[in-house]
Amino acid sequence: MNTANLAKVDRAADLISENGKSSDPGVIDALVDSGLPKAVAREYLILIPIAFAHMMFRDYPRLLSKKCRITLIGEAAVRTLDLRDIETFQLACEVALSWQRKAVGGEKVLAVAGRSAEFNAINGILNQGSRLEDVRCVPVHLLGLEFVPKLLKPWWKFW
Repeated sequence: MNTANLAKVDRAADLISENGKSSDPGVIDALVDSGLPKAVAREYLILIPIAFAHMMFRDYPRLLSKKCRITLIGEAAVRTLDLRDIETFQLACEVALSWQRKAVGGEKVLAVAGRSAEFNAINGILNQGSRLEDVRCVPVHLLGLEFVPKLLKPWWKFW
């Protein structure tokens, strides 16, 4: 795993948490002010919360879909990707697990995961009295992206 990119994702997750009450444009501005290009800041703001939500619910593997649908700006075609093949998602999962190992406060983790639409939908359903075991999420659909996230190479393409 690329340690430089892991450190960037860790810092970005920190900034997302610190700006928990800010709007998405406000968080993107904070990420850009930290030195990230705007497209990367947008990617991080989308994928890091999704990864944190997945880590929070990892004991319920059937709850969240591992698939992701992406529609790029100006394209009608929908691409389906496995979230686990997206580098930023994998790095953010590592960061979420490292925060857990370091016993980072739950409020800080919630400030990141809480930006995920999946997390908010699950929270709303649970508040209505449903049981977590009865909930299933459809794949995340990311509309109007400017990028295709960097994919990790499958193991058979390394040699």
